[in-house]
Amino acid sequence: MAERLDVALATRGLARSRTHAATLIAQGLVTVDGAPVVRASAKVGEEQSVEVAGADHYVSRGAHKLVAALDAFDVPVTGRL
Repeated sequence: MAERLDVALATRGLARSRTHAATLIAQGLVTVDGAPVVRASAKVGEEQSVEVAGADHYVSRGAHKLVAALDAFDVPVTGRL
């Protein structure tokens, strides 16, 4: 039975939640059977291959800002905790 793409991503463990899945889809990182899909409401079947390319390993977008600031201001963080 076909289900929404965002639900399928969360169910298959490819996203933390439906909201996270919708973000990945909107960013163009999700393909179904090799074709990019940009609608979270797109229907996918259980037999279809769903992949996420370049998934983000950070919990939030704030991490990208922190990394950019550390690089821009040349702040050494190695060995600090």
